[in-house]
Amino acid sequence: MYLRCYAAMGNGVNKVPVDYTEGGRPRRSMIIVAKNVTFASPIDRERKSDEQSVSSTPSTDTTTDTSAGISDLPKKSNLKCKDLAVSNPDSRNWTQYEIESLNAHNFIRYKHGVSALVMNKDLCKMAKIHAKELIDTREFHHSDKDRRHYNGKECGENIAAFGVINGLMGYPGYTAVYQWYDEMQHFNFSNPVYSQKSRHFTQLVWPQTTDFGQACAKRREGRWTHYIAVAYYYPKGNIRDQMHIVPSPVIPKELTKKIVHRY
Repeated sequence: MYLRCYAAMGNGVNKVPVDYTEGGRPRRSMIIVAKNVTFASPIDRERKSDEQSVSSTPSTDTTTDTSAGISDLPKKSNLKCKDLAVSNPDSRNWTQYEIESLNAHNFIRYKHGVSALVMNKDLCKMAKIHAKELIDTREFHHSDKDRRHYNGKECGENIAAFGVINGLMGYPGYTAVYQWYDEMQHFNFSNPVYSQKSRHFTQLVWPQTTDFGQACAKRREGRWTHYIAVAYYYPKGNIRDQMHIVPSPVIPKELTKKIVHRY
């Protein structure tokens, strides 16, 4: 069984119409073809990797992957593995999608040595409104700045789009997060400057951000199911004259990308 998917990033404030005709895909899209794909939480995958590394002797190729589990990452004095407990909120109050998105955010932030985020229900509601508007209008763009305020301050915003044919898979909360994290390849830690090519990544790991909320909306069109994810961050990141505070991975950049791309 094969799955066809598209993925797109919001790299500008201009409105981008999305072609929802059957077999169509939005601009700046990427086709993914996968066979017999099984999606699991990134935290679960990492734990499974750790367990396998203990119960078996890995080859040279697999040692690199399995030795980079959460429990083996370099620790900073103000960040401990137990901080990831924040990523397991009360299931009676949070949706599975919200839990998955929080897990993914804090998994990545841990790898960059910054504190875990707290899920904010108000920001989730704001994200849901914009995601639904984009799906209903078949557009793909960031919201107006005057519409993304929380506690009197502007929030940061990340958006992503994804589609699948025949509804063979859903859109887990961590999928958009890793789309955003992939922009790390466009960020130069030696010469840190703001860039539209990496702004979703830099917001994702911004040290001064404490709260976030994420939501997703979907639309069926012929054989396609289209999803749009929106996340809001408070306080916002990507302050132009503070890009030097964007943290590099606490493990090598190449290894971090290799781990992330396993999911």
